Amino acid sequence: MRPVLIFSGTTEGRELAQRLSEEGIPCTVCVATAYGQAVMPEAEGVTVLEGRLDTEEMEALMVSAAFVCAADATHPFAQEVSKNIREAALRSDLPYIRCARKTEDLFPENAAVVSSMEEAAAYLATRSGKILTTTGSKELSVLTRAVDPARVTARVLPDERSIALCREAGLSGTQIIAMQGPFSEEMNISMLHMTDAAYLLTKETGRAGGFSQKLQAAKVCGAIPVIIRNPEKEEKNVCSFEEALAAARNYCGLQERPQVRQVSLVGIGPGNDSLRTAEAEKAIAGADILFGAARVLEAIEPAFSGGAAKVPKIPLYHAPDIMDYLKEHPQYRSPVILFSGDTGFYSGAASAVRAFESSKDEWQVCVVCGISSVSYFSSRIGRPWQGWMIVSAHGRECPIVQTVRKHSAVFLLASDAEGVRNIGCRLADAEKKDILGEVSVTGGYQLSYPEEEIFETTPDGLATRTKEGLYVLLIENKAAAQTPMTPGLPDDRFIRDSVPMTKEEVRALCISKLGLCPDAVLYDIGAGTGSVSIEAARLSPDCTVYAAEEEEEALTLLSKNKETVAAAILIIVPGKAPESIAQLPAPTHVFIGGSGGALREIISCVLKKNPAARIVITSVTLETLTQAGEILADMPVTEPEICQVQVSRAVKRGRYHMMTAQNPVFIISCTGNGADGLGHLVKGEED
Repeated sequence: MRPVLIFSGTTEGRELAQRLSEEGIPCTVCVATAYGQAVMPEAEGVTVLEGRLDTEEMEALMVSAAFVCAADATHPFAQEVSKNIREAALRSDLPYIRCARKTEDLFPENAAVVSSMEEAAAYLATRSGKILTTTGSKELSVLTRAVDPARVTARVLPDERSIALCREAGLSGTQIIAMQGPFSEEMNISMLHMTDAAYLLTKETGRAGGFSQKLQAAKVCGAIPVIIRNPEKEEKNVCSFEEALAAARNYCGLQERPQVRQVSLVGIGPGNDSLRTAEAEKAIAGADILFGAARVLEAIEPAFSGGAAKVPKIPLYHAPDIMDYLKEHPQYRSPVILFSGDTGFYSGAASAVRAFESSKDEWQVCVVCGISSVSYFSSRIGRPWQGWMIVSAHGRECPIVQTVRKHSAVFLLASDAEGVRNIGCRLADAEKKDILGEVSVTGGYQLSYPEEEIFETTPDGLATRTKEGLYVLLIENKAAAQTPMTPGLPDDRFIRDSVPMTKEEVRALCISKLGLCPDAVLYDIGAGTGSVSIEAARLSPDCTVYAAEEEEEALTLLSKNKETVAAAILIIVPGKAPESIAQLPAPTHVFIGGSGGALREIISCVLKKNPAARIVITSVTLETLTQAGEILADMPVTEPEICQVQVSRAVKRGRYHMMTAQNPVFIISCTGNGADGLGHLVKGEED
């Protein structure tokens, strides 16, 4: 088979060669630099030529072999190179394909969008502030002729030619960042901070050039993006990657691949057919087969006659089951999967998108939104919903007490009457224990259906609800505004007996040292009464807390204390660590209040699960402190921070108050240093 000639140096060029190789089509790939040759993956039938070519040299190459076409997959801003390739192909009578990169259409509101480096330089010349430019080295001198070079830091490729051009433009030393991109958002943020840049100068390079990561970093740092637009957007004779691949295959005499099928994921709204959008109606009318839960298929049935009424309706809603069905029935080209409510609101559409996009060569995915239950309910009660905390207990566990304790208005997707009764019982119990203030509930039952009901009730009223059907609840807690943001439960809130307990002041400091985040996974090892676990569980309803304990008496107290403060997200793990924690999800944070003599094994187990875990250890003896220091010295962790805390409390003696000292406590804290951090970069091309 005759080969395809590809001019590359980009992600698109590499992928084009790879795809053609997989189909047995030989390719000759031209790259300008040694680096471009180094990053080309080895593939059968692919020959790589390195070196910059002028028009005459390109023409000589084109006529030297029986190429079927010339595919131009060079960088979108390499306009002169593309012009030379077109000219050489025209002279050689060789079909020319321009593979254009898809780039973004939406820019930040504060962005300055220009069409050339000259315009960018003129814009920046009228403003003050430092500039980080990520546009490469070729046009640096255009910028530094217009602005003071001292304002400029350039990020360029790590090769001699790029660095030489930086020096010619008047840059030196720390003004030159010679690194290979694209770069992560975190790396871009770090560089913007390091250079103190007020402006980020970039080209509209698309996803392959890390464009979105740069824009997001500029937003975080407050830098103004100056964007040189993709010049190819004004050109007509360009094609997408898939179009370029199809054209190359066509020139090689291969038949077109089967057309990609389209699957539509459609939200039908609350259920009433009058609430479906016109776009949803159009998608359903164009379906050749419909999937969905039985009740969803029943909901659309009365609205259709003719075409949609005649198509098969299959009661499947899990994406893997639907994909298996469609593999067995390839005649269906336009399937539609129906979802209740909105496809972006606690919907199975999210997993369906992931499943079908994993087979993107076969499926194109179209998502059609619907009216969500929260927006419909909001309109029915005449109140805006933007301030509500939205959670779901529909088919999932929800820490409803902790959530209501933290938020003044919680919108809850419930499931059936049994689930509603369970929520009512939990809220009523929390009210009785003074964990919550007085709570009010506004409910919606069977929204949009003929039996729809909007009602007001209390937690006790919810606990007696018997009507079967779908519910939504708006739970309001006026006392949420007074909920403390810090730990500090009094010691007498815990049932202790003879089990050791981390005292209130030390407990607060330990949790501070842990630095918990909202979605933390915390191990409390040697949990005792569970005081640390329970304090942590109260801080965020989104965190997960595992309290590991081996002593029977302590396990009994743990369970009682959990019930006393309604800490539903606290999971008690009986048994001796590290064996008891071996099968748990990886932790983000670990508190070790007691190790049972297995401190080294516990820390090793933790760091194996998460090399970047945050670890806090407490000790009341010098021996344990010494042992912890020796063990951590052998572990891949940061330098441990050690502090000693001694708390004294006032005790009344007759007419006087005397300070009574409690035992001193040592707190040792460190973090695993096994994370990739900013040193982990993805190889790519000049950005």
